Amino acid sequence: MIQATVFPVGLILIIMTSVELFTGNTMILMISTLDRKTTLLNLIISWIVLYCGNFAGCLFCSGILVYYVGILSNDPYLSFTVQLAAVKGNIEWHQIFLRGIAGDWLICLGISLTISTRELHSKIIAIYLPIWFLISVGYEHSIANMFTVQM
Repeated sequence: MIQATVFPVGLILIIMTSVELFTGNTMILMISTLDRKTTLLNLIISWIVLYCGNFAGCLFCSGILVYYVGILSNDPYLSFTVQLAAVKGNIEWHQIFLRGIAGDWLICLGISLTISTRELHSKIIAIYLPIWFLISVGYEHSIANMFTVQM
């Protein structure tokens, strides 16, 4: 539950700094393409660039900001990270796939709710609740797993 309480801060920082997250843009760009405001080629190029950019960001954050700084060199952080990677590596593919769909849907829900609010505190609550639920029930998120499993 501690992880579920802290994890939403990452998405809050992403949304508040206007950085692009692959999952949220998947929703926004798909809607834009279905409304014929963007082309299928633009959609595919954007997804590739966003996914690679998110991967590079995860490499940077997990490598420089976590590994080289030594945050995970002591317990309980080290043992928790090793255990988390082992658990995520031993889940059946169909479970990961379905958990990923549910998790990404919750990410998109948080982003949709954020778009529909104006005040900062409303945006934080709109992001926090779906992401807290995502982590507390054990759903998966592809970009978060890029970061977590690399550590």
